[in-house]
Amino acid sequence: MPNTCKKQWLEKHTGLVYRDSVKLIEQKVKGSQKTTCEFDTRFVDMGGANNLGMLCHHLIGDVEPLFATKLESCRLAEREYFFLKWQQETQIEEEWVAADIVCCTHLGSSDICGLTMEYLHTPKVHDDQGVIDLYRRMGKLTKYLSSMPNAIQHENLIEIPLEANTKITRTIKYIVTQLHHPDAYQVAKEFMEKRKSVFSGWEREYQKIVQFISDSAFLSEDFNFDQHYGLLHGDFKKDNILSDCKGRLKVIDLQYYSYGARLWDMAFLCSKEKEWFGGIHNKFIRPLALSPTEYRIFVLLFVLADLLHVRKSNVKRKLTMHVLPALSSVATYGE
Repeated sequence: MPNTCKKQWLEKHTGLVYRDSVKLIEQKVKGSQKTTCEFDTRFVDMGGANNLGMLCHHLIGDVEPLFATKLESCRLAEREYFFLKWQQETQIEEEWVAADIVCCTHLGSSDICGLTMEYLHTPKVHDDQGVIDLYRRMGKLTKYLSSMPNAIQHENLIEIPLEANTKITRTIKYIVTQLHHPDAYQVAKEFMEKRKSVFSGWEREYQKIVQFISDSAFLSEDFNFDQHYGLLHGDFKKDNILSDCKGRLKVIDLQYYSYGARLWDMAFLCSKEKEWFGGIHNKFIRPLALSPTEYRIFVLLFVLADLLHVRKSNVKRKLTMHVLPALSSVATYGE
């Protein structure tokens, strides 16, 4: 959608003239930052499926934006704001994994909010070790969960629950956060059943995946998931990893954060890589030094992540480059 059309869409749904929405957000930013500085705010049509556009706030005369405002539904904005505010209030800055939050502005009587935070840059190159370190830093935040205001740990992590209204959120809510329970493996089989028609001509491979899920169900009985559960991003991928002005990698788009199997984040990241599984394994998995059981969990989650959006047009590539090599690697892992 071109910028003009998206601005018109925003005006229609907020009941505000576009410029009035910008002024409302700028006033909130100035109040939050206790500044009278004027901004040159520019609309940019960017972001993921949940984003309605971005506002980049430049100080007059500056090339680089100082702040960025993401326009999204209030429910998603409030969920992300909750996390960012919690990060700001409970951790030292060196431990932050996400942007410094500025404010959240409700636009008119609509269900649209502007979430304003520090401006983050797209790295010229994503350093693989830096990405692994960010994944580990995200996991270390679990120790702070008891300090989350108005929240209960574990399954009821926050008072704004994750809505299971997309393929990824359903997978996170009913499998990733429930992997300790046998029902999660039944849901995983149902996940495959819904995609069965895509595997025409690949029936043997389909059955191999389903059998792997069944064989993995024993983990719910014999494995201590408490040691492997923690705070996860949910949509951990390179597109959602930016850097701040000091070069520190940080995550964006935190609408899906949850408490569950931490390896989902690494599995999801790896599923987005375009190379063969062997190369992915060497870059991201070998440095983690997983145990054989941990590795099996990773492969299970990797297969589910890779097949989230499987279609007839890409099933061959996904199976031959990612899924089948991953399944085959389980038997020889650690040798």
